[in-house]
Amino acid sequence: MNSSHHQAIDKLGAGLEVESWCATDDIIEQVRLRDYPFALGVQYHPERGQIYDELFDDFISQMRDVKSLNREP
Repeated sequence: MNSSHHQAIDKLGAGLEVESWCATDDIIEQVRLRDYPFALGVQYHPERGQIYDELFDDFISQMRDVKSLNREP
């Protein structure tokens, strides 16, 4: 199992939206911060399975985009 909850989100902070819940206990497992290019919070272990490769690929892609925007001419 990829989830083991000993803590959880009680109330969403301003601008956060829920993207996924745990199927077995309805604990919020993934949130995204609206109005930001990439702000994601997870309460699971994406490093434990290849099914999360897209999540890591998206993160790396976002970091490359930011790096290219911050390069000085």
